[in-house]
Amino acid sequence: MVDDCSCWVRHGAVVALIVLLLVGCHGSRRPSGGDAVSVEVVDEVAFADVLRQHRGEVVLVDYWATWCWPCRELFPHTVALHKRFGADGLAVIALSVDDLDDELSVRKFLADQDAEFENFISRYGSGVKSFEAFGIEGGAVPYFQLYGRRGALRKTFPSGDEETINLHQLDQAVRELLHEGR
Repeated sequence: MVDDCSCWVRHGAVVALIVLLLVGCHGSRRPSGGDAVSVEVVDEVAFADVLRQHRGEVVLVDYWATWCWPCRELFPHTVALHKRFGADGLAVIALSVDDLDDELSVRKFLADQDAEFENFISRYGSGVKSFEAFGIEGGAVPYFQLYGRRGALRKTFPSGDEETINLHQLDQAVRELLHEGR
């Protein structure tokens, strides 16, 4: 009889562990500190809703991917902009164009970068559809979009064969939009 009880205890512990793992994997989509980073899958319609929710703020969208070395190099600057200007009305949003199978790598990168802002991954992955759906000029990342407080796209910062993103110009555009209308 003792063996029967210990078997039930072991099974109960296994079931409890499975429940905890499932809740941890499919629970809240909001960051809770530590290594927990929220990443939501979006298409262009859902992303437009996200942008609408930020009317009244200046919004910087960083389109990036873990497989893009320039994106990885620029991402700490995105985090720094959020920390420096978030209290002044800058909302930073990151949208990864990684494949959905790579969501774990995306989460790890974001956690390592301390990306405490809204993070999304394109439901279309790294294919051409992502670049078309989100209006990424030239089909290349990194790519930044900067929206004014009324929700209008005000400036883009594309990258590509001949263009590199000038961080000084990006910072200046952010500061100008933050001071506009005040």
